[in-house]
Amino acid sequence: MAALDAGTVGPGWRFTMVRWGAVFAGAVVGLAFMALFTALWLALASGGGWVADTFNWWIGGTAIAATFVGGLLAGWLSGARGFFSGLMNSLTVWGVLLLVALAIGLPGLFGAYSTTAQTTNPSVAGSVTIVHFSSGVLWTWFWSILIGLGAATLGGVIGGVVPQPLAASAEGLGVEEATSIRDRRVPRAG
Repeated sequence: MAALDAGTVGPGWRFTMVRWGAVFAGAVVGLAFMALFTALWLALASGGGWVADTFNWWIGGTAIAATFVGGLLAGWLSGARGFFSGLMNSLTVWGVLLLVALAIGLPGLFGAYSTTAQTTNPSVAGSVTIVHFSSGVLWTWFWSILIGLGAATLGGVIGGVVPQPLAASAEGLGVEEATSIRDRRVPRAG
């Protein structure tokens, strides 16, 4: 990142590593990637066969790839170049994607995998929902979240160190030299 001088920043300016616009863009693209490929795996698994037999792992792999794509995009779009900036933006994308997946996915999973049993205790009215998950589903969740963390950070670091494209033209910007779109210098008054 270019050295900052007094003409570059204004009063009250402070530097933050997490750029929420980049995090939001990475999370939206990651969720769209996940939705697209989940629809593909559901279509392929509906007929049975090898995709249906390993469906949990296909979804887990898609989640890992989606976190990588989201982290890469957030690291690249953050504007601040460097390892740490890409890392922080990608970790935030991973956290946002995990929270969204838990908020949307868990109620549906509990409904899909639950069975309702009547209680025999007269003091408890109604029914109790008992959730049964196979160990394969639970291990898929665990490994997908853990490897997704690594994939998001790898993508963010790559996105953070990849240079942004040069400004097409520095003419009319009032600058002598522009290294990238985000590294423009603000001209000094007077």
